[in-house]
Amino acid sequence: MADKKVFQPFIQGTSNVFGENRLLKILLGIMVVGVWMIYTSIQDFKEHQKTIVMPGGNRAPYEIRNYSAADNYLFDMANYIVYLAGNFTPSNVEDRFNILLGLIHESTYPRYQEHFKKLTTEIKRFKNISHIAELEYPDPLFTRENQLRIRMQKSKVVGNTVKPPVINYMIVDYQIIDGRFWIFDMKELTQAEYAEVQRNEK
Repeated sequence: MADKKVFQPFIQGTSNVFGENRLLKILLGIMVVGVWMIYTSIQDFKEHQKTIVMPGGNRAPYEIRNYSAADNYLFDMANYIVYLAGNFTPSNVEDRFNILLGLIHESTYPRYQEHFKKLTTEIKRFKNISHIAELEYPDPLFTRENQLRIRMQKSKVVGNTVKPPVINYMIVDYQIIDGRFWIFDMKELTQAEYAEVQRNEK
């Protein structure tokens, strides 16, 4: 009995420590679950939050979410990209490319800034050449996850002469981040190059 009384304070102290540790673990578990629930709720809200934009005329509204957009919005963005990248003269090419640069994501912005600068210098050398591009129907656009594949018709106007058009493809890798459309990569391919891309995907 004497031995038990001697060790009783230590036993009680150890029990208290274990009890406090269990309580801390329970509180920590509750905090982790709480933080996770808040995080998933925010992500779910961001995923389902949407903005409705009414374009001019009687056209259908754009429905844009934080990470996706309706097909009609993507179609118009494809048309806009072709307009900026393919319709220019030596006098307005710099303005067109600067607007296009505004759509480029910051992660690839420096590369495209340098690319468009070199291209602008080259285009300005030929004062009498203008460039025309438009969507090529039927089936001007094929969409994949975060990628636009645009079929377009391109022509050159040399002086007063319109050269025969060619059909090319533009592949645009994009993401919609917090409701904004960003271009990460874009490249123009000939029909033969595009056919090779398709063969490699099979």
